[in-house]
Amino acid sequence: MEKAVRSAIERTWLSGSLPEIQRLFGLSVDAEKGKPTDLECIAMLAEHVRRMLRKAMETKE
Repeated sequence: MEKAVRSAIERTWLSGSLPEIQRLFGLSVDAEKGKPTDLECIAMLAEHVRRMLRKAMETKE
């Protein structure tokens, strides 16, 4: 499982567009530092999903 997560993060980071990744994750992505750690990436993804869910819930009300 851990290897699959690591591989998915690596593929996403290497094949993704840095401006798009920065748009999604904001200032937490630094092109100078290189790709984030697995933990940082998972935390950024979780925060992005939380924001999307919060926004979806607000539009339902």
